[in-house]
Amino acid sequence: MFSNWAEDIVFILIKNKIISIDERDVYLYGTEVVLLNICLLIIISTVSFAFDAVLHLVAFVIVFIPLRSFAGGYHAKTSELCMVLSTVIYTISLFAVKILPMFDNLILSGIVVLILCLIVLFLAPQTSMNNELSNRQFRRNKYIVRILLALYFALFILCYLLGHEVMSSITIFIGLVGVLLVVKKSKG
Repeated sequence: MFSNWAEDIVFILIKNKIISIDERDVYLYGTEVVLLNICLLIIISTVSFAFDAVLHLVAFVIVFIPLRSFAGGYHAKTSELCMVLSTVIYTISLFAVKILPMFDNLILSGIVVLILCLIVLFLAPQTSMNNELSNRQFRRNKYIVRILLALYFALFILCYLLGHEVMSSITIFIGLVGVLLVVKKSKG
């Protein structure tokens, strides 16, 4: 579906001489990714609004997307499978936040988040076939992941001290990035 849409869009761009045919593959990949991400954001936004979970959506955009972008991890074989898995995982995370109570103990909850941060820190960044990193890019991504994790840990503590339930979303999204890194590592 997304690859067909991307083909159509790139064909029109080449036909109208907006892009060169030599750049076709790059534009196909980029267009498919953009279309997938737009559809995914529309779907998860709709789910979030339907279940009155706008702050969970905000945490997804602020925590999950940047951390996942620089940490890497498991990637589905097709964009359609990616959309289905992402939607299911997001929806499960939303229900987990709604069902699970907030942490009452700062020490225990801080340890959980710290362990999740360490898992991500230890395993990230990971590359994929479509996104091989040079040594410079690898070091840059590792540095950015460290900065993001430090910021998210501080944000978690701040949310805990303010008694805000978004700390549960922060925890779940750091944990999900960790899970995707572990799955990728276990698949080789």
